[in-house]
Amino acid sequence: MAWDSQWERDYIRGDILNYVYPPPDLLTALVDAYFVHVNVHLPLLHRPTFEKSLAENLHYASPSFGAFLVCFDRFSSSFLGRTLSIQDEE
Repeated sequence: MAWDSQWERDYIRGDILNYVYPPPDLLTALVDAYFVHVNVHLPLLHRPTFEKSLAENLHYASPSFGAFLVCFDRFSSSFLGRTLSIQDEE
């Protein structure tokens, strides 16, 4: 398969993925917020499986799970009454 640019090839190989995750205590609060406010009404995720994946640090090994977790964190932060930003994480 031919790619049009170097960044596309790097992205597919995962060379340029550098996700920033919140600290563990905030991540726990985000997971709790999601399962309390969202998953009870729209059960999309299985909590034990999701938490097991986090405990095993799958987000560092799997680019797709890492990307999902970044989106999940941003979405869940709305239920904590704050917005995550790079400044929060530094």
